[in-house]
Amino acid sequence: MQPIVRALTIDDVPFLTLTLHAKDELPAGELRKLADEVGREIADVPRTANVKVLGGARRTVRIEPDPDRLRALGVSVGEITQAVQSAQAQLPAGALVDEGRRVEVEAAGFVRNASELQGVVVAVRDGRPLYLEDVARVVDGPEPDPAVVLYAEKGQPGFRQAVSITVAKRPGTNATQLADRVLEKVDDLRGRLIPGAVDVTVTRNYGETAGEKSSELIDHLLIATLSVIVLILLAMGWRSAVVVGVAVPVTLALTLLLTYLNGYTLNRVTLFALIFSIGILVDDAIVVVENIHRHLHLPGPKRPFARIVLDAVDEVGNPTILATFAVIAAILPMAMVSGLMGPYMRPIPVGASLAMIFSLVIAFVVSPWAAMLAFRKEAHLPEMDATGLHPADPDRDAPEPDHDHPTTHPESAPETRFTRLDRRITRALLASSKVRLAFGAGVVVLLLAAVVTGVAFLIRLVVPRMEAALKQYGA
Repeated sequence: MQPIVRALTIDDVPFLTLTLHAKDELPAGELRKLADEVGREIADVPRTANVKVLGGARRTVRIEPDPDRLRALGVSVGEITQAVQSAQAQLPAGALVDEGRRVEVEAAGFVRNASELQGVVVAVRDGRPLYLEDVARVVDGPEPDPAVVLYAEKGQPGFRQAVSITVAKRPGTNATQLADRVLEKVDDLRGRLIPGAVDVTVTRNYGETAGEKSSELIDHLLIATLSVIVLILLAMGWRSAVVVGVAVPVTLALTLLLTYLNGYTLNRVTLFALIFSIGILVDDAIVVVENIHRHLHLPGPKRPFARIVLDAVDEVGNPTILATFAVIAAILPMAMVSGLMGPYMRPIPVGASLAMIFSLVIAFVVSPWAAMLAFRKEAHLPEMDATGLHPADPDRDAPEPDHDHPTTHPESAPETRFTRLDRRITRALLASSKVRLAFGAGVVVLLLAAVVTGVAFLIRLVVPRMEAALKQYGA
């Protein structure tokens, strides 16, 4: 046969394997015949694909030529091959014309059993036809050397002959739900098609493991979100934690919506992408909220609350945008991975990039609004009208501040040990070129150490495994 070339995707990998094994020994081919019938029933379950049966003796019709008879009757093996191929052919048998319609008719010559094959004419000698049964033995039964599938249980001695049924799913199908439907179908076949002497064991169920892993990842997603909120609570107070707590679920909801519209399903890869981006997507909201909190405690002339929030957001707007797109530029090239790993890798950069963009928008839109609700009592500011100013505020008619030359104020909070240490390091770096060169050299040394460590890891762990895999597959 000519080679068959077709594209394989991750959905072609079987997600469910059922193994049929008899409590007592069955005649050769019986277990395979039963598995074929069960496989046809499973194939009727919606959204299943590529239901295959592995192992067991398949039913075959074998032709065993007799050399003595071939020599005596002057028949070659080539004539037998040609005769059998002709018996298996579909040939045109003319056409039917009825009411102006022409229907082409073909004669199907497919052989269904050994008795039909025995009557195939292989040659004509002296005007007498020679049939296949005259020169060969035709056997209809199980194949002599079948593929072997063995089943064993922990704690039970020995192995038993078995047959496995593998099931793949169509693209976009929920593996967990499809596995449940297939197992319900198999339970319905027990006692009706599957006898009591045959047990059915689930030896692979990626639907169940996928459900467990997805539930575990969802738990980790909640833990990561709560951990970030608790950290903000301890460092900046409950009002800041509330603002960040509003930003995280809104960002995740919008990210899930866009990934769903892009055709990505909720699986372990997309959930990992969300967990991976949790620590990144809260950065924008934290920066904005922290700066709003800082501006509320700055000394100086009294400003309207809305102006405080706008000034705080405007102050950190440009660096926040730059940092967000720098992260996106670093992880988005992963989406260009091709080959079989492409579908696995692509949801991570796409999902994380979408989450980062939404986190930036929410940090500039939702977080300031939530901060105006949460920090009003903390700032001890009067109620505001629709313009964001109190009617009796003396700054109501004041000119807009000059953002090109803003007025700076020292922080009201006292310095701590860490603040003083940071100021000393910063002053030393700014004042001395030698300190700057030493600092840069230290960074280069650490970078080289990281590269050497990574290369050593590849040489000691990854390369030997790759060589072992290449030897195993004969490459």
